Amino acid sequence: MKKRRCNCRLASLALACGLLLGGCAAGRENVCQAEAVALTPPMNAMPTRRQEGTGAAVDWTELSSSVLVHSWEEFSAERDADLDEFFRVCGFDEAAPFYTYNGRDGAPQLVLYYDAQEQRGVGVRYEYDPGGRVCRGFGFETLAPAEEEARWSRWEADYTAVPELDSQIEVEEYRTETVRDGQGRMTVFRSYGVLEDVAGLDEREEERIFSADYEYDADGVLRRRQFGQTQKLFPSSDSSWDSYFDGQGRVCYEHGYHTHGGQEYYYIYAGKEEAPAYCLYLDNDCGYYTGEFVRVPE
Repeated sequence: MKKRRCNCRLASLALACGLLLGGCAAGRENVCQAEAVALTPPMNAMPTRRQEGTGAAVDWTELSSSVLVHSWEEFSAERDADLDEFFRVCGFDEAAPFYTYNGRDGAPQLVLYYDAQEQRGVGVRYEYDPGGRVCRGFGFETLAPAEEEARWSRWEADYTAVPELDSQIEVEEYRTETVRDGQGRMTVFRSYGVLEDVAGLDEREEERIFSADYEYDADGVLRRRQFGQTQKLFPSSDSSWDSYFDGQGRVCYEHGYHTHGGQEYYYIYAGKEEAPAYCLYLDNDCGYYTGEFVRVPE
């Protein structure tokens, strides 16, 4: 696949978001009815070169980064894409986003525009630092199938289950500690063990293997799980993983450690369905968000 980098700008879009506190409701009632269709790349949607010194803005705030990924065989744009032109060609209504998500503190975190028929989307990921809000844009083409790749089905996991050590992993003196609340729900899980001395220092100190913390609401529904595992036994990616759930107990947002930044999953549900209709994956590469969007098979 040939790749070409393009500098570009995203003009100001007045995003009257109406952001949802739980973040787990789709923005359109027909969210489940989308079917995959072949795309013909519109020529006027090609990213254009931006003049140096001109800002890109959304919600009246300058974008710090923008990424557009096409599936077109002859073209792929990555960083500094012209999301303004892409937004215009796709005909999105800036006052009616497809999906929105608020962070734990209620502050806007994600706004997503998506055309289910044409399978094109544009989104903005909001970040916050002491200097204020930072906006990072991303656009994507083509709804990738989610049939066999395991990462698209991770929402099916039993999040209340305690981590288990693979029998093929050698850990001596393995032990666990748990804390439960007054209703018998597990709130804290820790496991420890002595690892094989791989550095040749003859040091055999006990180390933490797994950790998991659980938070429940007043109705006893799991609302958050914080997970961690030692990088001495497992890959660095997913060595820490934070999961958030809605009032129905469905996972709606996850953030995990990645060597070059972080990775996130947003699960979008249609009504009260137990399974998500869509899943958005964002790869944060040092401040540049690359999006992948899939329809979850029924």
